[in-house]
Amino acid sequence: MTAHSVAEYLKYRLKAKTRHGVHSPFVYNLIEQVLKSRSSAPFHSKLAAYLEDAPVILLDGLPPDEWLQALDNIRDPRTALILRDIHRTPAHTIQWNRLVADERVRLSIDIYSRGLLFFREEFREKQHFTLRYPA
Repeated sequence: MTAHSVAEYLKYRLKAKTRHGVHSPFVYNLIEQVLKSRSSAPFHSKLAAYLEDAPVILLDGLPPDEWLQALDNIRDPRTALILRDIHRTPAHTIQWNRLVADERVRLSIDIYSRGLLFFREEFREKQHFTLRYPA
C-alpha cells in the first residue's frame, strides 16, 4: 500500500457507515442482497442480479484518466458502473471525485476497494454513500 492509499483508507474508515446509517431503501437493499451476500458469484454478477439484469459495466485495469470516457459512453440510465481501486493513487482518487461530482451520476457508493456509480433518473436527489462493506 502506498502512503496515499493508507491515508485514504483511514479517511474511509472514519466516514464509512453500515446499513444502519443509510436512509435509502435502494442502498439498504443493495447492502443486504449484494454486499453482504455469501454467494460465490462475482461481485458484478450479484449486482446485475440485484438490478434485475440492468447493464453493469466493470472498469478493471482501465487507467483513471479513461474513466470519464467510459462515463461518456453510457446510454442506458439503468446502467451501473463499477470502478476498481478508486483510492490506489492520487490520480485515482481525483478522477473518482470528479465522477462523483458529475451531474449525470445520481448515486455514488464508495466501498474503498470499489466505487459504484448509478445514473437512474428515479433518484431525484444526488446522493453519495461511503459504506463499510468490502466487495
